[in-house]
Amino acid sequence: MIDPGADDEETAAIRAFNDALAGDRRVDISLVPIGDGLLLARKKG
Repeated sequence: MIDPGADDEETAAIRAFNDALAGDRRVDISLVPIGDGLLLARKKG
């Protein structure tokens, strides 16, 4: 993140979503360096 100290509601929601995806073994994730960053998630199987 550009500002790791940001703690507004939207940033917290994005962090929580990313953490949930990172811990979910049912999906593959990839962060693509386009613009501000694009997170791709693909359901396994």
